[in-house]
Formats: sequence, C-alpha cells, structure tokens
Amino acid sequence: MKTVQNRLTTYKNKNRLKMSAKVIFSIIAGYAGAFLTPITSYLIAVFVLVCCDQLSGTWAAIKRGETLSSSAMWRTVEKIVFYLMAILLSEMMRKIFFPGIGEAVAALPATFIVASFISFREFWSVLENISDITGIDIVGALSDKIRPLMKKEESENKKN
Repeated sequence: MKTVQNRLTTYKNKNRLKMSAKVIFSIIAGYAGAFLTPITSYLIAVFVLVCCDQLSGTWAAIKRGETLSSSAMWRTVEKIVFYLMAILLSEMMRKIFFPGIGEAVAALPATFIVASFISFREFWSVLENISDITGIDIVGALSDKIRPLMKKEESENKKN
C-alpha cells in the first residue's frame, strides 16, 4: 500500500513541477513577446537585408572570379548576431531608461535610428553587389541624384 502511495505522491510532485515550469515559461514568453513585438519588423528587415547581402555578395564574387572562403560566410553569421543584438539592446535601453517619457522618446527613437543605419548600410551593399553582377551602376545613379539634394539641404541649413 505504501508503494502505491509513494508512487502517487511522486506522480503528483512531478505534475506540480511540470505545471510550475509551464507557468514560468508562459510568463517569460509573455514578457519576451511584449518586448519583441514593437521591434519585430526591424529584426526581420535586418535579417532579410543581411541574407540578401550575402547572396548578392557571393554571386558578385563569383562573377568577379574571386575565391569564396568560409570566413566570408562566417561574417554573415556575425553580422546577423551582432546587428540583431544592437537592435535588441537599443530597445532595452529605451524601455529601461526612458519609460513613459512619451514625446521625448519619440523625438529620439534610438531603436529606429540603429535599425535604420544598419538597414541602409546593408541595402547600399546589396545595390553595390547588384551593380557588380549586372554591370549597371545603380549606386552611381543614386549618388548623382542624392548629392544635389544633400547640397541643397546644407545650403538651406546654413541660411537658417
């Protein structure tokens, strides 16, 4: 009889442990979801851009006759890990050090700035690779259009 009771007690303790683990996991998942939801689009965009840079960079290197190396492939993994880390940390800093400030945070959206800088850099790299692959100078054409706009903006800022 005691053996049955011991087994029943052990079974109940295991069930309690499983339920406690499920509750703890649910709480952690809820907090993680609440934290990640506002920045999910940034994380996805950076991930896609880095993958596109890798694909177009590999293709461009093959087109140029360069030898591919595992270190170049490893760089993509590093970029994904550390770029996503930068976005996550900037959001963490924003939430911890500027909670509920409202307009002040909107005036300095650190996570947006970090994600935008990374995204524009990767996008530019993809365009450079596409230019190498196709032979069409997309980067040069964009630069020719952007420079006059930047000069116009600089001259207007000097007047003010």
